[in-house]
Amino acid sequence: MTEAACFRCDWQGGTRSDECPNCGAPLYRIEREPRRELREPLPGPAEPEPAAKPAVRRSGPWRSLAGLAAVAMLLGAVVSRAGPDRGGGSAVGSRPSLRSLHGSIVFASSTGGYGGGQRLFRVDLETKAVTLVASVPEVEELRPWGRGVLFSTRDEHGVSAFSLRTVGRNARARLLVSGDLLAWGPSGTSLVVASRGTPDRRGCADEVIRRLETFSGRVLDAFRDRRLCGSYLSVGADPSHAYYTRATHHSVGIYFAGLGVGHLVLGRYAMVSSSPTGDLLVVRVDPTPSGAPDGNAGPTPAAPSGALLYWMGRGGPVPFGLPTADLEVERVLAWSNDGRYALVVGDMGEGRSVYRLQGGAGTGRRMPDLIRDVPEGVRVGAAFGENGVIYLAVGGQLYAFVGGHVFNLGLTQAEPRPSGPIAWTP
Repeated sequence: MTEAACFRCDWQGGTRSDECPNCGAPLYRIEREPRRELREPLPGPAEPEPAAKPAVRRSGPWRSLAGLAAVAMLLGAVVSRAGPDRGGGSAVGSRPSLRSLHGSIVFASSTGGYGGGQRLFRVDLETKAVTLVASVPEVEELRPWGRGVLFSTRDEHGVSAFSLRTVGRNARARLLVSGDLLAWGPSGTSLVVASRGTPDRRGCADEVIRRLETFSGRVLDAFRDRRLCGSYLSVGADPSHAYYTRATHHSVGIYFAGLGVGHLVLGRYAMVSSSPTGDLLVVRVDPTPSGAPDGNAGPTPAAPSGALLYWMGRGGPVPFGLPTADLEVERVLAWSNDGRYALVVGDMGEGRSVYRLQGGAGTGRRMPDLIRDVPEGVRVGAAFGENGVIYLAVGGQLYAFVGGHVFNLGLTQAEPRPSGPIAWTP
């Protein structure tokens, strides 16, 4: 019997079990073990590491997570003791088979692209057949939508949202809306877009948030923040609300729009992402006045936190990681449809990795599941499939994380290579 601790409910004691006797969460053993990953070494070709990390494009203050400078990162390589249903350690018994995978992966690729754009391809997971879907601008985010997909693009003018009702050959994308910031709602049934008006001589302008129905384009509700001397940093959506991070030269906070009024959710925090059920992944930001008369410089973050989870209720925000190491989140890749899990790229002091974070209410620190390490500067795509399967696109290869094992799906050199986000479709 060894000493163990639960970071969800703060239980401590001696037990032989790998699960907390109070809440069933994975236990952390007091004695330190060597770092153990939740996967076997990856088959397939090695991934080249670029000579330099590509610059992050910004279209406004804190418009990207890297631009926040405080968009925290949390949790490094942590040993997870979750069972196979939680994506934990290697499965007991026979090795899972790729024959259990169904559906398709849609991915963005620069292979054969032109004019700085990309092409979308579909890989059938049973037959491994690859089909060209459409030629599109460079894709920033890709989401499943029934038998089709939704995607967003960004250029110097802002962000645009598109839909593809099917992922068959030569599908035609339909423009849904354009603006400055965008977030997809649960299952892609709605989206939130924020647009900034023309600034006055003080640099202040109207900021408008619209929540639209994806299929019809109908505006479900709208909110106007009049003459804002500052900017919006991020937006999010759950089934009934639009969330946004609002910053001026002296304050920052997370709000939700309701009945034409902005309601404060958390002061001195910035939202990184929102789950389909309304959980918010946030970072703490303590702003100091910039001294700029028009407020356009935004708050100066100090003492940034790691990533925390907040929900509209009692308790929280809940940090991720060890008491001595916080996870710094670079990017949120995907949420599961039920909001129970998020896939992120982050660092906990031992290098860049893909982690799975657990959502939902609770207390105490949470231990993320390490899925795999990724080289610096390499773009990563990820998606949730059926039955908890996780799909990754790293270094031009597609992988499936099944029952604690990572499989290379075996794209050949002659096939298009993933170079952006991915989505799983049934």
